[in-house]
Amino acid sequence: MQVHELSNDRLSIKVALKGAELQSLLDLKNNREWLWQGDETYWGKRSPVLFPFVGAVKEGVYKYCDQRYPMTKHGFARDRDFLLESRSENHLTFLLKSDEATLSIYPFRFEFRITYQLHQNKLTIIYEVSNQSHHEMIFSIGGHPAFNCPMDREKWQLEFEEAEHLETFLINEKNGLIKGNKKSLPVNGKPLVLSGELFKKDALIFDHLESHYVDLAGPAPEDRIRFEIGKFPLLAFWSPEAPFLCIEPWFGMADKETSSGHLEHKPGTVTLVPDTAFKTAYSVIVMPSHTQLP
Repeated sequence: MQVHELSNDRLSIKVALKGAELQSLLDLKNNREWLWQGDETYWGKRSPVLFPFVGAVKEGVYKYCDQRYPMTKHGFARDRDFLLESRSENHLTFLLKSDEATLSIYPFRFEFRITYQLHQNKLTIIYEVSNQSHHEMIFSIGGHPAFNCPMDREKWQLEFEEAEHLETFLINEKNGLIKGNKKSLPVNGKPLVLSGELFKKDALIFDHLESHYVDLAGPAPEDRIRFEIGKFPLLAFWSPEAPFLCIEPWFGMADKETSSGHLEHKPGTVTLVPDTAFKTAYSVIVMPSHTQLP
């Protein structure tokens, strides 16, 4: 697997051409690997990119313009080889273009760029989608980075910028589809402790949070990263009884159980007119040890 590296005085990252997937986020100051390194015992991926779908598609098929198309969970970008389009001392940009294979399952011409940008102790991941079709393009997009976190982690918690009243969408565990109601979490603005019971019913999915960031924090000062959500309207958390936690910013999500299957009706999608581009980003900050939080 071909991998490209980038580093500064504080962070080092590695990114694979396959899926333009982040492979490593190393804190050089503390010699600490923050990114889950993949283990098929639990989950073999590390930070897949979700495009042009997020989540499961009802019965594995969607409809568009009277045609039916197969689509796997989270789309196809994570399984495609990207090109390294450009690099500098602080960024790597990868490119995926539509081709005959993608057009057979997703009838839109596009260019999809992913940029990894380092600035001091901050990694920013930028997604840019350009519509190369002669008609509107409909898509979902998201990240799925997994961060190392101990299995026995009752001393770890999620600390939101604002005092959130957290309500999660409910998921049908058999097919991954979204149920019609939500469940409130009994936190009342307090940190969300990562108990063993938290993910028994699959991922937690929150929409339109007041917070601009959330910290994954452990008992020691250096046990902290900050996840800046950017403009993503949905934020999911997932851990399958494994020593990692996924923090996932999304535009769009899985189909609902009541979904018609039509792409135009898929919740949370982005609609892009021809010859225009959509751009969004999120960031991960490895917090300095023994210093005041910004």
